[in-house]
Amino acid sequence: MMKRYKFDWLVIADDDTIFSVARLLRLLSCYNPKDSIAIGERYGFRMWDTYHGYQYLTGGAGIVLSAPLVHEIIKPSVCDCPSATTPDDMYLFGLCLFRLGVKPVHSTMFHQARPSDYASAYLALQEPISFHKFWMIDPEVVYDEWFAEADSTLPKLPQHIEL
Repeated sequence: MMKRYKFDWLVIADDDTIFSVARLLRLLSCYNPKDSIAIGERYGFRMWDTYHGYQYLTGGAGIVLSAPLVHEIIKPSVCDCPSATTPDDMYLFGLCLFRLGVKPVHSTMFHQARPSDYASAYLALQEPISFHKFWMIDPEVVYDEWFAEADSTLPKLPQHIEL
């Protein structure tokens, strides 16, 4: 894929993550895709431990990587996971970024949980880019409430009826 398609950004998301594409594109317009950048919601693991704690981008909220960073991560022996059970977001978007000297960019517009899991006053102060988890919600209703208006500004593309 890397050789066949030229791209500026790679978005990694769970199958139960909802995005506003228009808001994501607006955020990405603030960054140079030629730089090694990783953007998402930053968490911390053992941050009280100076020698073993680290920051990482949580996968559920969605993660955006610039193409140069993707090329670095996939080089042999650079970011090989230690085991099949290693949490991918904590390792790849935490320890691996640290080893590469890339500081994760935290955005409060990415959300690891559902809208109902946040205080409404908190969400009222921002334009969310993503929400995660479909448990006890209708994702289409969440999309319509939070993202449809922003995404209505996107150009209309042909629909794939097989999807």
